[in-house]
Amino acid sequence: MDVIVPNAGVSNFRGSVDWETERRVVDVNVRGFTALANYAFSYFENKKEGHIVGVSSIAGMFGYGLSATYNASKAYVSNYLQGYRQRANHADANITITEIQPGFVESEMTEGKKGMFWVADTPKAVQQIANAIKREKNHAYITKRWRLVAWAIKLIPNWILNKI
Repeated sequence: MDVIVPNAGVSNFRGSVDWETERRVVDVNVRGFTALANYAFSYFENKKEGHIVGVSSIAGMFGYGLSATYNASKAYVSNYLQGYRQRANHADANITITEIQPGFVESEMTEGKKGMFWVADTPKAVQQIANAIKREKNHAYITKRWRLVAWAIKLIPNWILNKI
């Protein structure tokens, strides 16, 4: 294998905060992702080269009361990948770490949900992800227009985010 894509994601967008729902989100999105990414890094260290492509989310850039666990789990993925990129820079192997940070993409997670904007069709998202992998980018927003949302989120003061 030359490229491994650890991608784990379930959500609690219905706003459920019971322990079993939150535990499931953490088990899949954090523990599942970590297990895959850790295996991939070890594999590529032994092989002396490789490319890990982790999938986080724009949602990881802020907390949101109706999906706090999902958003926090995706923030974990982003920070974990940043740490692994630093680790790769000091490894005796040529390991590339790419973070894919999608906004809304047509999928089971967006199906039937109303009021979502900028929902990317799957082929367009796949093409942009493939391009980011081919170019060995450190980071890619999917679709590219979500970079504007990310920029805006970074500028919004917490007191405003807390009112959402």
